[in-house]
Amino acid sequence: MNSKLGLALSGGAGRGLAHIGVLRVLDREGIRPGYLAGTSMGGLVAAGYAAGRTSDEMERYAAKLSSIGQLLRLAGIGLPRQGLLKLEGLSRLLRDFLTPHESFETLSIPLSLAAVDLRSGRRIVLASGSLLPALRATMAMPGVFAPVRIGEHLLVDGGVLENLPVGMARSMGAPIVLAVDVTLDPRDEASWQKTRMPAISKHLWRSFAIMITQQTEAGLRASGPELVVRPAIPAGITTISGFRHASQVIQAGERAMLEALPRLRSLLDDPASNRSRSEEGSTP
Repeated sequence: MNSKLGLALSGGAGRGLAHIGVLRVLDREGIRPGYLAGTSMGGLVAAGYAAGRTSDEMERYAAKLSSIGQLLRLAGIGLPRQGLLKLEGLSRLLRDFLTPHESFETLSIPLSLAAVDLRSGRRIVLASGSLLPALRATMAMPGVFAPVRIGEHLLVDGGVLENLPVGMARSMGAPIVLAVDVTLDPRDEASWQKTRMPAISKHLWRSFAIMITQQTEAGLRASGPELVVRPAIPAGITTISGFRHASQVIQAGERAMLEALPRLRSLLDDPASNRSRSEEGSTP
């Protein structure tokens, strides 16, 4: 395990399967992050990796979500007042995915998951205690899944405030942060033109993508990751259709990480990176 390296994985639903490709390359190169931070799908992939799942195993799990029909059968339809899908319906699959781990404390790599408390309007970092409710919380996309109650908090998807949790990885103690962003760029006109969904849905989702992009860029300026990887996911592959095109999305993650590998090795080999950011007293 490389105690210098923290990995921050963004949300992005089906596009987030690219994270599996990133981890596949890191494993092949013998680079195992010392810290993991994730939001939504990034949190799910990070949790699976910390629980010991290989990239091949995670790809097989992704195949179980390869169509809307399969997703609906697994999740079931929820009450409209709570969410369109029942996140509880995915609990069996998630529990199997994490087996034998039930808490953060038993994972092989320190993990933090981002969620947002609807009551306080603040980001909540989930890094201890029961793992399954925390994972459900970071994935609770508003309107799609019902919020998750943990203690006094009513939690939804961390992407509402921090879709790319670089600051979380930094606060865990990582001197070097590799951030992987799979968000569909709202300015990528070609991709949006190829996106197959009703116009009203496309406009709503593109508006949401603008908000995510703006807060992500602000977070990157504030936290200054050493390396940002943005996989070139084929045009037209959305957060939903990404599950149907899992192999292509995962391969995009592999290609992007291979291209970034020389820069990452250079950062890890730099003696100056042994110092923590607090010791340096500044960010680049």
